[in-house]
Amino acid sequence: MRILALFVCATALLSACSSVGVQYVPPTNNEKAAELSVAADTRDLLIRMFATTNLSIYNFDEKGCYAGMTALDDGSKVILHADKPIVISIEKILHDKWMCRSYFRFTPEENALYTLTSTSVSQCVATLNKSGSATGEADLPATISYVRGPIGLGCMKMGR
Repeated sequence: MRILALFVCATALLSACSSVGVQYVPPTNNEKAAELSVAADTRDLLIRMFATTNLSIYNFDEKGCYAGMTALDDGSKVILHADKPIVISIEKILHDKWMCRSYFRFTPEENALYTLTSTSVSQCVATLNKSGSATGEADLPATISYVRGPIGLGCMKMGR
């Protein structure tokens, strides 16, 4: 029984360490890049008092193993690596009790401008639009695919 308790405690400590882990490293000036803006939450103040939305970029090492996450704040802008897949999580907490979390993957295009918006109070749904302002075209939905969260022991990888 002691061994089981020790194992559970050790696993919890290791999990806590890896949930912070490595922060997202944006591309350097000579690397291909895209920009992601996180739209500020413009919902009614009363709704915002009871619902919290957290958005994060999930970071992976060269083997594809989960290495940590980087929180995205409302109104923030992040420079992303173009032509490299990225995983973003959206988490909703309602009344400090109910929670949902979903993950989606997309591959930013070079020099593209994206806007990420949380679109539902009660569901883990986000909208990602690619801006057409640079070309004079209308904004279009970006192609995203929802994926399962990190799974595995030792080397946690995103589910398919």
